[in-house]
Amino acid sequence: MGTSKRHQRGLKAPPQMRRTTRSSKGRLLTDPTENTQQLTSQLRQLGLYAANTLGDGNCLFRALSDQLHGSDSYHLQLRRDICDWIEKHKARYEPPPPPPPPAPAPAPAPVPAAPSSKLSGRPDFEAARVTIKAKPGLDKYDALLPPNYTQLLPKTVREAFEAPKFEWGNIPEWVPPVEMR
Repeated sequence: MGTSKRHQRGLKAPPQMRRTTRSSKGRLLTDPTENTQQLTSQLRQLGLYAANTLGDGNCLFRALSDQLHGSDSYHLQLRRDICDWIEKHKARYEPPPPPPPPAPAPAPAPVPAAPSSKLSGRPDFEAARVTIKAKPGLDKYDALLPPNYTQLLPKTVREAFEAPKFEWGNIPEWVPPVEMR
């Protein structure tokens, strides 16, 4: 409490600046004078008092000195002792270390390149078919295709699957029928 009660009685904060807090009885406290009176009463019940403390940046240490020694004259020694203790136990006040970076995702398994007789950069599906040795019916999802799947395909898609090679840029986004693999 840095000001006298007489000075506080004459001052009231404008309504928009008043702090609104609740007392232990649950009603709103908006009057600073009433707040001070209630604080003083509660402190007296505990055998304590609110001391007028010089607000020079050492108010915490002055208040501790007053409570511990009955005078604020020991505030510099208290400040020195507390700061030395904090410096000595620096690890207690450091922020926690940052979390470790997430583990990198496993690299995808390399897909073996199909041998190509041409160096044009176009895929050679016939060579890939021989290299991979895919056999119809080995895929567990083949059984999920309807028996008439080939007839259900659009004509252009069926023709693309029937061709010996796909036309570059015209690869169907359909599951190839089992009998055309």
